[in-house]
Amino acid sequence: TPTLTLGAVLSPLLGAACGAGLKMASLLGYYHAAVLPLILLEMEGGVFSVLGALDASCLCCACAGVCAAVAARPTSAEEGSACRRALAINIWFGDFVEACYPYMARD
Repeated sequence: TPTLTLGAVLSPLLGAACGAGLKMASLLGYYHAAVLPLILLEMEGGVFSVLGALDASCLCCACAGVCAAVAARPTSAEEGSACRRALAINIWFGDFVEACYPYMARD
């Protein structure tokens, strides 16, 4: 019969608490002050950073969503073209997240 250990119970609870804490830090403007030091600590040993990969993918997914929404309903042909280009760069290369900033500030 499988036994339930204290670590098996506390690990998900600790993860949920950390997630909720980072969400609150994000809402209060402290996201990068909290996450970037953790990424650096994770990479200090010369290994890849899981937090860094999650941070980059979350940024790219949010930007891709904004660019896709604007590309679907552009206010001008130039805006649609710019958003389609930014979306392609973001999806294929995981870069150019700054492309969505003007649209987020506008709406």
